[in-house]
Amino acid sequence: MSKRDDFTEATKRAMAERVAWRCSFPGCGKITIGPRMGQGEEKKSLNLGEAAHIVAAAKDGPRFDNDTTPEFRRSIDNGIWMCRAHARFIDTDHKEYSVETLRLWKIQAEEQAYKNLKLQDNYNFESRRTLIAIGFDLLLYGTWSSVKGNEWEFIVESYLEDSSNELKNYSDGFGSIEVNQRFISVESQGDARVIKSPIEIDYSTGGSELFRVKIEDKVIAKKPSGVGATIKLGDDGDLDLSGGGITRISGVEAAIQSIATSAGTLYGECFFDKTAGSFISELFHKYKDDVLLLESVIKLEMIRLSLVPRISSDNKNVTPPLSFIKEIVSVNIPSVVLVDSRLLMKLKLVLGDETEWVGNVKVFVLQK
Repeated sequence: MSKRDDFTEATKRAMAERVAWRCSFPGCGKITIGPRMGQGEEKKSLNLGEAAHIVAAAKDGPRFDNDTTPEFRRSIDNGIWMCRAHARFIDTDHKEYSVETLRLWKIQAEEQAYKNLKLQDNYNFESRRTLIAIGFDLLLYGTWSSVKGNEWEFIVESYLEDSSNELKNYSDGFGSIEVNQRFISVESQGDARVIKSPIEIDYSTGGSELFRVKIEDKVIAKKPSGVGATIKLGDDGDLDLSGGGITRISGVEAAIQSIATSAGTLYGECFFDKTAGSFISELFHKYKDDVLLLESVIKLEMIRLSLVPRISSDNKNVTPPLSFIKEIVSVNIPSVVLVDSRLLMKLKLVLGDETEWVGNVKVFVLQK
């Protein structure tokens, strides 16, 4: 068993105190400490909470990251206080909730505890919002409110594309919405799900907007080693003849190559299946003047390509083209200057066999 970078007792206590000893899982908030009852127990307390690691404490643990140091892994920055049930839940199904999502939950819980102290007037809260896509066109910023099995709940902060009316129209007209647009993608989570039923929306008298979405189970990622053989392509998308002839590749190499081909195919351009392709070219031209936002919207599109199945033009169920990817951890764009109509993207991925892949991919972008 790998050596664990455990929290000290002082770190655990500080972590719990920063959230008023309440569980940080959205929608839970259970008090995790109280008095022991019974004769002779008058000076004792009962702690039912746990300091859970966000990045795993050991190499064989959930969400381990080789790029982190032992000092960071045992620090308070890498911990989130939860009731025992939720602490074990996030570790048992550890790919259900990403590192970024758990960090957002930690921030939310600390901010809520601070607000409850009525001392927030001179404090600037850290951003805890995440970008969310609903269907192809609706983009909004939201914060996690609750997680109950296959039901996610968010509070709307603002709309990037469309408006509150469009979300309501999406919900009211859910039955007539094109089936391939019935999905939600969450940037912080690196996750996307098929939406099962109309979105439920609640409006408060103060003007806030909350929506609740019932989702299908997550698509199980395939092992990249199972990706079949294909012809090796060069960075320009043409055949790679550098070895003196045609080269065939398979497994992880073929899987990574398919990222460029799938992401670089314009949505609707395949004559045999108009439901295939991506919107990366369109997103690039729309958001290239704001690189951070461009990275976010492209990450959402990559999440869709890896986790959202579709119904093809001939009415067949089609698995996601990048189904060998379990999580899109990050997308970095060093420059928006296209070289040979290609956009360089630095990707950090968790593949279907739980291995991490970090590298560059060049994706075709249609010039305007």
